Amino acid sequence: MPIWTDSPETLHVAHPADVPQTSVSFEVTVTDGQSPLEGALVCVTSAGGLYQRGYTAANGQIVLDLTVPGPDSLEVTVTAQDFLPHMGSVSVLSAGPHIARLKYSLDDAEGNGNGEINPGDTIDLSLTLKNFGTEVANSVSAILRSSDELVTVLDSTGSYGDLSPSDTASSDYQISFSNGCVNGQVFHLSLEIQDGEAQVWYSTLGLVSVEPIVVYTDCVVDDDGNGVPEPGDQVDLDLVLQNVGLGAAPSVSALLFALDDYLTVLQDSAGFGTIQPDSSAVSASSYRLAISDTCPPHHTAPLRLDISSGEEYSFADGLLLAIGARGFSDDMESGQGSWTHGGDQDYWHQTTRRSHSDSTSWYCGRLDTALYVNDMDAYLLSSEIILGPNSTLTFWHWYDVTIYGTDGLYVVVGKDAQWDTLDYIGSGGALDSLLMGNDWLPDEYDLSAYDTVQVKFTFHSDSSNVAEGMYIDDVVVSGAWMMLEDLEVPSPVVNVTLSLVDTALALSWSSPEAYAWVDHYVIYRDTLSNFQPAWANSLGSTVDTSYLDQDPGLTGNPDRSHYYLVRAVDAFGNKSAPSERVGEFERQLENIK
Repeated sequence: MPIWTDSPETLHVAHPADVPQTSVSFEVTVTDGQSPLEGALVCVTSAGGLYQRGYTAANGQIVLDLTVPGPDSLEVTVTAQDFLPHMGSVSVLSAGPHIARLKYSLDDAEGNGNGEINPGDTIDLSLTLKNFGTEVANSVSAILRSSDELVTVLDSTGSYGDLSPSDTASSDYQISFSNGCVNGQVFHLSLEIQDGEAQVWYSTLGLVSVEPIVVYTDCVVDDDGNGVPEPGDQVDLDLVLQNVGLGAAPSVSALLFALDDYLTVLQDSAGFGTIQPDSSAVSASSYRLAISDTCPPHHTAPLRLDISSGEEYSFADGLLLAIGARGFSDDMESGQGSWTHGGDQDYWHQTTRRSHSDSTSWYCGRLDTALYVNDMDAYLLSSEIILGPNSTLTFWHWYDVTIYGTDGLYVVVGKDAQWDTLDYIGSGGALDSLLMGNDWLPDEYDLSAYDTVQVKFTFHSDSSNVAEGMYIDDVVVSGAWMMLEDLEVPSPVVNVTLSLVDTALALSWSSPEAYAWVDHYVIYRDTLSNFQPAWANSLGSTVDTSYLDQDPGLTGNPDRSHYYLVRAVDAFGNKSAPSERVGEFERQLENIK
């Protein structure tokens, strides 16, 4: 049973109340009360030896093929992490008809014909029923219903005629999905089946709305030189896009825009073909950038990537290009290099006694005894390292210290007076003795919060027992040349003011503070003082910090007041929160006059 990590909730489980004593498809639907629950474990057992289990899919459903062995009732158990177990029972019918859904198929020829349920699609649904019972069911019919406002069943009734035991029949339905559906949204439709004897069976049909969602994931940089984008270079970029949605992304292409004065895009477009769900594609041709000679030697330049898929879908990502040599790498095979060391009882030195790669590592301990000494506070310090985006620190260590005490290595990064301890590797009574002294161990730390650092390894020992000590090898600080930038939403515009210009109203405002990438502003107007900005009350957009509203009859009517809001929109489509409202205008304008 899964371990609870939170207060357990109640599972909501739906399944047939009875089944015939034969082979049957047994459908179970699991939700949390509102949404489908994927990955719930469903188990069906009986005293006669039946045992079937499986996990629910993304639509919260699973169909188990059961061979019901005898008259004993079936037990249904459902478990999921952070939910109370559900226990249910199912009666076994020894005779009579039993109609259930066998399968279904979709046809979206009236949509884009891709075989998926996309927002705005109208689909034809073919539902096949089967008589799993032992007697004939006469005049079988069914009604398909939806309680979700985003789904409309246009043709809801199906006729299946007479079904003898093991007979199947199909009927067609038509369903319309709103444009408001989103990727991964699951809709549970109810199917009520009835025969001429007024016997009723129920089934739940889970349909999933899917869309492609295409994002940037990686980049290969080629500068025809050392592989480092530098001032004066022309750089080829091979971008990698991934479809993280549930629908296929056809005919993907992307345009690259520079948002930095030091960059010029020479080749701005490339195709990626069709990207299937959970798949990636590399640009069919390279993008090309020119970096200005006047660019600082270490600079991070923003770009925008506008991605389109067919004529229906568009996406935007923000990117950062790291210009100039970044990071650090030392396998300890070329002497002391840029490392320095010092502190109390400093016994840091290079050795060939142990190494992770090749023959050399740094060791903190006596050369003659291969032991460290008491009362050490000795450091090994790198030179200053300029970091690239999403940088990480990795290295390998071998160690043997006393289990109890305070002997160990502090992993520290920083510069000047600001230093942060990332980790402590050493004594404390909770060491795994199988790890000490037996093998080299890898370490990795996130440096994405830093721009420029030094790496410091400080070995400390107390005044008690000693052991062999600490070895360090293969230190690497690496980052990406280009990374996805989660750009913050623009701050709200400020200082919104109003003035009367003849018979028009003039708005002006100030740009958001500390945000350089505002692309344009959207203006909203309504006669309600507490209105919310929406497409219906949008007047238009401007790249300026002013707007002149010249609608006829706007001013001069004392019975009507107008209220305005302004929102900033960045190059990636992110909108700021609304500005403060200005109004009531007629009263204010009288004061202005």
